[in-house]
Amino acid sequence: MRRPIILALASAGLAACSPSEEAARSDDAEPDAAIAEASQDNPFFAEWDTPFGVPPFERIRPEHFKPAFDEGMARHKAEIEAITTFAEPADFENTVEALERSGEYLSRVSSVFWNRNSLLSDDEIRAIASEMSPRLSRHRDEIVL
Repeated sequence: MRRPIILALASAGLAACSPSEEAARSDDAEPDAAIAEASQDNPFFAEWDTPFGVPPFERIRPEHFKPAFDEGMARHKAEIEAITTFAEPADFENTVEALERSGEYLSRVSSVFWNRNSLLSDDEIRAIASEMSPRLSRHRDEIVL
């Protein structure tokens, strides 16, 4: 599903698009101090030294998800911005391949969160899901629409 969307975007000339001022404005991010405090013991802000790169589930707590989602959306926006403002003419490598690689951090956080939501859900996880779902949808819409 992801590849056809990316190819459609690339063929529509995504590399020539520039984000609007409203889309560039981020009201998704928490204050920097809150992120810095939460990231000190947040496994999403460190490399995983587990066998096969498996998430360290025993260290991931519900309060780790929102800062990680915020960071993931910010990184993804920056990656898309770099693609759309690249000075060279658009080609397969700097457009399609770059789009394929973009959002890896956000995908990593999302995979862990939505699996946890499906398998070990509780009130706190469901509250995070309710808060993050529309934000993630808005984030995705800003990229693909």
